[in-house]
Amino acid sequence: MSEMRSSPAFAGLKNSGSGGGVRAALRHYSIVSVLARKGQAETLVLKAGIVDAARKSAFGGATVLGIGPGRWLFLDVDQKQLPFLPELASVADHSDGYAIFEVWGSKAREALAKGVPVDLHPSIFTDNVAVTVIAHMGAIVWQSAPDHFSIAVFRSYAGSFWYWLSSSAAEFGLAVEGNE
Repeated sequence: MSEMRSSPAFAGLKNSGSGGGVRAALRHYSIVSVLARKGQAETLVLKAGIVDAARKSAFGGATVLGIGPGRWLFLDVDQKQLPFLPELASVADHSDGYAIFEVWGSKAREALAKGVPVDLHPSIFTDNVAVTVIAHMGAIVWQSAPDHFSIAVFRSYAGSFWYWLSSSAAEFGLAVEGNE
């Protein structure tokens, strides 16, 4: 009988290539999906102080991603911090539904350009959020810090996304961080 052992998620992620022009890490956030009820998007935007557009905004210490008209993902927030939402929106915890990768480094834009059909140049993309595809996988892309990109994919696609990223970044060197 084989013995079962616990190991961290994505423990097999490995560096590829040499040079470290691209760095990547798996990030863990609590994720709350918010869908405004009919006719309530404007009230929700005013109460939360967020924008109803494909842009990144903030609520308290949380990052809020506009992912469609009247639709947002709140990162690093507990539903209890949003007591006004149930009357204005449908709210669901999606923390286990997404894998979020952060990608940065001197060649990150070049590696991502191989599969992201969005211009990630800082003069265009700084506070924007793209709900797009990467190598035929649905993805949400935003800039989490200067020259740092966060990419959320459904958890079931995490392995496929990692394969694509490691292949795309191999020529620049890919260094994996925080993968104990």
